[in-house]
Amino acid sequence: MPVNAVVQAVGRVAARQLPAAARAACTVYSGPCEGLAGAWPQLFDWVAAQGLTPLGELLEVYLRGPESSADSTDWRTELKLTLL
Repeated sequence: MPVNAVVQAVGRVAARQLPAAARAACTVYSGPCEGLAGAWPQLFDWVAAQGLTPLGELLEVYLRGPESSADSTDWRTELKLTLL
């Protein structure tokens, strides 16, 4: 996510700078956080099937979570994998 000021890392949050021309493969996972570990391999498999090469940066953007709904089937997480 682009920012206009320096971001201070707090807890598990870390600030990183990606190259301006970085490409990414993205998908949206629907469901509880426990399912995220199974969603990543599916994205990696899709990237490989397309003949693309992952760069290795993994990003999770929490679009909807417990703060939005008590029903975990409503939760949405965007998964992003940077590519060479």
